[in-house]
Amino acid sequence: MRGIWPYGQDLPIARDDGTTGRLFGGRVGKDDPLVEGCGDIDEAVVDLVRASAGEAEAPSHEQVASRVVAELLPPQPPVVEVGACAPQPSSGSALVGHDGSMSLTDAAYQSDPGGPLDLDRDLYGRIGSMTEGRELVDSFVVPIRSGRAWEVPAGHVCRIVTIEGPQVADLNLWNRHDPRERLWAARTRQLQSAHVSTFDRLWSTLPFLRPLVTITGDSLEDYGVDEEGGRVHDLLGTRCDPYVNQMLNDAPFDYHCHSNLTRAVRPWHLTEFDVHDVLNVFQCTGLNERDEYFMKTCPATKGDYFEFFAEIDLLAALSACPGGDLSVPMFGPEAGDTEAVCRPLGIEVYSVPDEALAGWQPPQRAAYAQDHGLRARPWA
Repeated sequence: MRGIWPYGQDLPIARDDGTTGRLFGGRVGKDDPLVEGCGDIDEAVVDLVRASAGEAEAPSHEQVASRVVAELLPPQPPVVEVGACAPQPSSGSALVGHDGSMSLTDAAYQSDPGGPLDLDRDLYGRIGSMTEGRELVDSFVVPIRSGRAWEVPAGHVCRIVTIEGPQVADLNLWNRHDPRERLWAARTRQLQSAHVSTFDRLWSTLPFLRPLVTITGDSLEDYGVDEEGGRVHDLLGTRCDPYVNQMLNDAPFDYHCHSNLTRAVRPWHLTEFDVHDVLNVFQCTGLNERDEYFMKTCPATKGDYFEFFAEIDLLAALSACPGGDLSVPMFGPEAGDTEAVCRPLGIEVYSVPDEALAGWQPPQRAAYAQDHGLRARPWA
């Protein structure tokens, strides 16, 4: 029996002699009881099982199955019920392996204890909990499928409220005095997490790189991870926009979040070029088994809130998403009219009692000198 090598040279092909190769060399008969016990699992597992068991005799089918599962499957994380908070390390902390080393699947961006990612939880816990003595300085309603911008002075807290029921909100943030400094969703995902809650911070763009806000209150903080991998307050996705709507639905629509935010910031002389990736407040999202982004029905109920503390003077803008509570798909063959599941949102801005602010200082911009290696370096 002969075969043709791709380059045209005839090469001999060996006949089947009734054996199969072993993982670390040598061969074993295909009728070996252990091979049969392994079933559809690659026959190389024979050596794995024998090495781990240290037995000369072939184990039973049940023993093979249990050993293979133990050797080949990684430890599975505990299942967290809906509404139960999944145990997670604090931002910037390291997960240490059994041998004392740090896994390469731990958070990539970390600081030493006491570093810039270590939050003063006593301070921000006090700011969030000391509601007595707060003074309401601004409040308004964002109607359905619209946007609104407003200012939040440094040292104040801002609360977003689902005043009538579940509703997703798209949030943008800028330095009030320099809109080039704005929310950086991607870096926040790296420094904090892809879904944020109490004690997480939202970070600004380069070359500033400092916390714009610290989250001080979240009525959904115990939502955790649901049975489908969904989490709330999303930084994975971004705002809906009329461009993708035209592409996917072949129809114009002027009230997507991008357009709502664009209209909202016009009084501050900003344009759609200033609108940026958002924090999707109250939005439940995740990645499915194909690593595709999904959006679930908003789990918020009437009276739920998301509260942040302004670290610097801010311009904030919010869109009441035209998808409402996202219970109706906006794109694809099952897309429908979402107006019936849209609800308004409430905004409240409070001053904070002086005693709650004891020890707080506005964050400084990044200390890097911004040379970027442009000055000639005397290498020799």
